[in-house]
Amino acid sequence: MVFEEAAAFGYRAVIGKVLMDRNAPASLLQDPERAIEESIALCERWHGYQNRLFYAFTPRFAPSCSERLLRLAGEAAASFGAYVQTHLSENLEEVELVKRLFPHSSSYTEVYLETGLLGERTVVVHAIHLEPRELEILSSTGTKVAHCPSSNLFLHSGSMNLSLIEKEKIPVALGSDVGAGPSLSPFEVMRDAYYLNITRPSKLFFYATRGGAKVLGMEDRVGSFEEGKEADFVVIDPRPVKGAESPLEELFSRLIFWGQRNLVVAAYVRGRRLFP
Repeated sequence: MVFEEAAAFGYRAVIGKVLMDRNAPASLLQDPERAIEESIALCERWHGYQNRLFYAFTPRFAPSCSERLLRLAGEAAASFGAYVQTHLSENLEEVELVKRLFPHSSSYTEVYLETGLLGERTVVVHAIHLEPRELEILSSTGTKVAHCPSSNLFLHSGSMNLSLIEKEKIPVALGSDVGAGPSLSPFEVMRDAYYLNITRPSKLFFYATRGGAKVLGMEDRVGSFEEGKEADFVVIDPRPVKGAESPLEELFSRLIFWGQRNLVVAAYVRGRRLFP
């Protein structure tokens, strides 16, 4: 089990069983009540384990979940103070499908609002095709956004407007969406984020590090080198990209555009070296 493997290495992780009860292969569908019962059992066992492992109730996305399943997931997450993770408005065809499946909701985001899934411990992935009212809902509920630029480029889904997300003061972090993206490398994700939303390299590093911690509500524990925080970090050797003595902004740029995963020479969890 993935929780057991994460616990064995001391990883910090937020993990959840994917929930679906329609519009997916039959072998992946579950009765809503049974799916939530199994999720609750996992949540009771692992949520908050050694303050390192946490549970996320994970509806795949609205098109593959009935309203009943979405509501049960929202209620369970609220009762345990657990996370919620789901996809939102990844592509226009998906948005239109949600309109047909949930005709009484005024928008994709409203579906999640009405079923109790939005809040400060909720992370929605993609959030590309949103109306102004939907951005207001995300902001007012404290919902977070995971921007997955590599996946969006690979699937031609569209481009998330980072400036609008920032304007609404919605916390955002970078993600890979590895199920649909071509790479797990944070260097490549940052590079693609720059192509879609031209911004300062240092800001991209923020979204890949401290921003991620903030989205998960863990900025008091990880995300930066400050006294009292836990030492979860990687060591990067900047010499292969040249210009290691460059001004900081230029160094960030070099790492993003020339960097590869082989620049990581060590990884630490709680100050314990795990790699190599």
